Amino acid sequence: MPTSSWTEESAGGGFCYPAPWTAPLPGALTDWFERFESVYAALWWVPAGHLPSVEEAKARLAHLVEHGPTRFAFTFKVTFPPDDAQQPTAGVGSAMERRRA
Repeated sequence: MPTSSWTEESAGGGFCYPAPWTAPLPGALTDWFERFESVYAALWWVPAGHLPSVEEAKARLAHLVEHGPTRFAFTFKVTFPPDDAQQPTAGVGSAMERRRA
């Protein structure tokens, strides 16, 4: 389960979505890969200095699957601001990837 953390929320999109290097490969992503129909990325806010574990990422992803986007786990489409106690180190984690810490 790959995970990633960022200090800026905007950096996450670059991690998860097609990059300029994919331009020379028109259609490659859709031709080579099947669309993953389930939730594969959960985002959440992580206090500075905290290093989320794989178990935490799995729990956040499972919560997102069961309850949809909440402050506990959300998506790029539906986000929540950090709590006052959780100043951002934004991040990503998932069953395959994602979390917003």
